[in-house]
Amino acid sequence: IPPPPHKSKSASPQSQDVEPLPRDLFDSPTADFVLHCLDGVTLRVHSTILSFASPVLAKLIADHAATASGQTNYRPAELHEDGHILGKVLEYVYPCPQPAPPASLERLKTLLEAAHKYQLDAALAALRTSL
Repeated sequence: IPPPPHKSKSASPQSQDVEPLPRDLFDSPTADFVLHCLDGVTLRVHSTILSFASPVLAKLIADHAATASGQTNYRPAELHEDGHILGKVLEYVYPCPQPAPPASLERLKTLLEAAHKYQLDAALAALRTSL
């Protein structure tokens, strides 16, 4: 996938408990799927990881796939989600060290809602340990 036409917005924390998203995780040169979020954040992600982690995202990815000459390419997906929230939830499903627990109950609630919406069971289980 070629880089997005515009630069990914870097995380601009709106409150004390919002941490920047890891650029190496969501701007990887091996990513094959792009999520454009409501707040202008672009997440370059790995379709295989997200497809295994979430039936909702697996369907989204399948709906954006186009196969030509035996090779699958994906159209970017526009999501009506805050990119910082979605990115933080997706950190829980990538094979990397778990992120720090949310700094507030409000933030935890927001992350749990996003994990539930996308049926990200691994993220739900990890976030529930913060309760």
